[in-house]
Amino acid sequence: QPSIRLGDIELVGDTSHTTFFEMLGNWSLGDYFKKEQLGYFFEFLTKELGLKKEKLFV
Repeated sequence: QPSIRLGDIELVGDTSHTTFFEMLGNWSLGDYFKKEQLGYFFEFLTKELGLKKEKLFV
């Protein structure tokens, strides 16, 4: 979901602050819950996108 961040807009332009980013979102109505969902996220990030698990933090 597209998100706009304005809480620290005066810091935009340095090496770590931006105003716009895409937020990962996932919605399910009754099919599965948080415990199963975390496994699905991890599998997607590591297998589909090829991210290294050592680089992921929660």
